[in-house]
Formats: sequence, structure tokens, C-alpha cells
Amino acid sequence: KFLSIPMDVGVARAAAEALLEKRGAGRYSLGVLCLCGFGWMSDGAENVVLSYMLPTLEDLWSLSPGQLGAMSTAIYFGQAAGATFWGALADAGGRRPVFLLSLALTVLFGVASSAAPGFYTYCMLRLATGFAIGGNLPLAVSLASELLPPSLRDRGVVALQLFNEIGSLGSTGLAALLLPGRWRLYLCLVALPAAAVLAAAAFALPE
Repeated sequence: KFLSIPMDVGVARAAAEALLEKRGAGRYSLGVLCLCGFGWMSDGAENVVLSYMLPTLEDLWSLSPGQLGAMSTAIYFGQAAGATFWGALADAGGRRPVFLLSLALTVLFGVASSAAPGFYTYCMLRLATGFAIGGNLPLAVSLASELLPPSLRDRGVVALQLFNEIGSLGSTGLAALLLPGRWRLYLCLVALPAAAVLAAAAFALPE
């Protein structure tokens, strides 16, 4: 009786894999890849923000080397903590709702950080943004690995890196156009990929 449980799970998993494989590289697979890819694009765009904002805010707020180091530490600590937290939460509550929540918080805190009046508020908001971003990348990989046809998974997961690079390049281009004078607008625009994939995934991403 107990031995039948893993067998049933294995049969159900094999049936799901066969169904995904039957669908092949169609509209469904392309949609999943794009939604997960935009999650990676958001991660790529936000990850380079620190490189361009450090010199901007150093001059604007007359920051010391210690404050610049604290800013970097806050952001990367948030990302590390977020990766651990969101992964555990997704295992308990499902990939889709947790992925959507991490995207929503990325947009919320990313835009909020553009209104930061000073150093300490900015650090707290970017720490929160990093925490939210920490869920985007690993959950996007998990969703792609689970929802793409088995024969396309390896190439699909590798293709996600292309989205990440596009996000980084886009963020770099915006920085060149807007910084240092319009840094608040820059932070708002960098949050757009997360907002776009949140709106699309809320209707189109399966569990």
C-alpha cells in the first residue's frame, strides 16, 4: 500500500512529461520561455543598477567609502536572503504565486527607491528590492525546467541567460542616457521588465 505512492507519483510525472513533449515547441513553450526570460531580464537590469548608482549618489549625497560599502552590502545581502527565502516559500506554496509575488515586490520597492530622500532610506529600499529580486532568477529557472518540453529544457534554460544580458545592456543604455541628473527616472524605468512580466504572467503563466 505504501509502496504504491511513489509509483503513482512517478506515473503522474511521466504522463505530464509526455504531455509537455507532445505539445513540442509551440505557442505554449514560447510563452513560458518568454515569461521566464523576462523574469531574468528584470534580474539583469536590476543587478547592474548598483554599478551606476554608486558614483551618482556618491557625488549627490557626499557619501563616504564606508557608506558606499554599506550600500553594496545591503543590496547583495538582500539578494542572498531572498534566494533562500523565495525558494523555500515556492516549495511550500507553489512556483507561480511566489514568482508573481517576487515580481510585484521588485516593482514596488524598485519604484519606491526612486523616491528615497536620503542614504539610509535608499539603502533599506534597495535591500528590499534585492530581497525581491532574489526570487526572480531561481524561480524562473524552476518554472522553465518544469513547464518546457523535456527535449527543449536544456536549450531553454541556456536561452534564459540571453534575456539576462539584454536586461543588463538595456539598463546600461538607460544609465548612459539618464545619469546622473535623472537617476530617479532611471530607477523607475529599470523596474519596467518586472512590471511587464508580472502583468503578463498573472494571466498566462500556468502553475
